[in-house]
Amino acid sequence: MSNTKPINDVEIKVGDKIWTLEGKRNKIGHQFNGPFKVIEVQEKNITFVLNGPTTRSNTEKTRTLHKNRCKVYKEEEKE
Repeated sequence: MSNTKPINDVEIKVGDKIWTLEGKRNKIGHQFNGPFKVIEVQEKNITFVLNGPTTRSNTEKTRTLHKNRCKVYKEEEKE
């Protein structure tokens, strides 16, 4: 028996929005950050844009996380 967990098998595509799990979990605080827009999907990793320009040069900052630390953001449908 293996001690490794399977990779999150949810289909995430470029352009989707995701929640990210970063750092240690806190019982009281929010578990997930985001939502963030996906700009690249690799086999096990997701690259996303942090919200808005974050530097003086007005460029977007990106991060890459393993798929197990991401979940798809689902917008609530408005009636």
